[in-house]
Order: sequence, then structure tokens, then C-alpha cells
Amino acid sequence: MKPRLVQLAERDARRQSEGRIPVAGIPRSATPRDRGFDSLTACGRDIGSSPVAGVVRGFAAIGLHRPKNNVNVGAVLRAAWCYGAALIVADGTRYRKSRTDTHKAHRKIPLVQTGDVFDAIPYDCVPVAVDLVEGAQSLFDYEHPERAFYIFGPEDGTLGAKTIDRCRDVVYIPTQACMNLAATVNVVLYDRANKRGQKNRNTED
Repeated sequence: MKPRLVQLAERDARRQSEGRIPVAGIPRSATPRDRGFDSLTACGRDIGSSPVAGVVRGFAAIGLHRPKNNVNVGAVLRAAWCYGAALIVADGTRYRKSRTDTHKAHRKIPLVQTGDVFDAIPYDCVPVAVDLVEGAQSLFDYEHPERAFYIFGPEDGTLGAKTIDRCRDVVYIPTQACMNLAATVNVVLYDRANKRGQKNRNTED
């Protein structure tokens, strides 16, 4: 007689292979292949069939240059968690826990506080200034780098030439009026996710 826990694990593996119970983060309507059950093991999946195995390489990191207050930083943390950003770097004011970080993302994403955002830029990562300045490229036409470090300035000012001159790319979001910091981060990360997701789908086709 098998132990009860073993019986339950085997039952769940069978149900997952039949698409009868959802895997976290995968729609209930997904097929067994979508769920990562091309090749089943006793645990329900093997490494080769894991949904993670097909993830596009690369990452997005966020740099905040002199953010105004904790409310803004907390909202950026929430956006970063929603879109899967890998890192947040902030210079200037030190962050204290904010109610706008509703997901408690500071427990899940590294938040590095430093004197200069460039002190913590990841290796082989492209610095991208996001600012409404002359010569910036529209986000609508921008092709995101595989590894990007998006740098955002304070709501009441620009990044400044010292920061912008160290960035390979400079982009802006075409709008009729200025957006707040968190809204800008949300738009940039969504645009990245949408375009890179489409690029990955085209590659698979």
C-alpha cells in the first residue's frame, strides 16, 4: 500500500497530464503540451518539457534617477513585479516601505540603492534613457535590446545630460501630457513584453 501523499501526487500528475487541473500561470484552457507535459515523469514533467524551457533569454532592469518619494518607488516595484523585471536600482532618496507596493515586490525583486544608478548596471546590459528630450526615439518604433537597463528620471525634471550621454539609446513615449513615474515604467515594460513576445512567436513560426 502506497503512502497517502504518494497516491495524491500520482493522482495530480495524471490530472495535469490530461489538462484537468491548471498549472500556476497557465490558462485553464491550455492544452497539455502548452502546460509542459510533452514528456511526463512521476512528478508531472521533466526539464525538457517545462514551460520555462521555452522562455526567451534576456531581461529588463530598471534604474530610477532621484525619484521624488516612496509612493512612486513603491508603484514602480509593483509594475516591475507584474512584468517580470529582474532588478531595480535607485539613487538619491532612500526607499522606505510604501503602501503602493501592493505585491510586496521588494521581497521578490532586488532593489539596489546607490549613489549613481550606473554603479549597479548589469554586465553587458544596454542603458536606455527614457526621457522627453530632443533627439529621443519614439517608443512606438523602438526595438528593445535583449538585456536592457531602462533609466527613468524624476517626475519634476529630466535625467540630465550627464546621465543621457552614458546611454546608448534614448526613447520617449508620445503623449499629450506628462505621465507619472510609475505609469511611464508600466508603458515601457508592457511595450517590451508585447514586442519581444511577438518576436518570439515569429521566430517559432
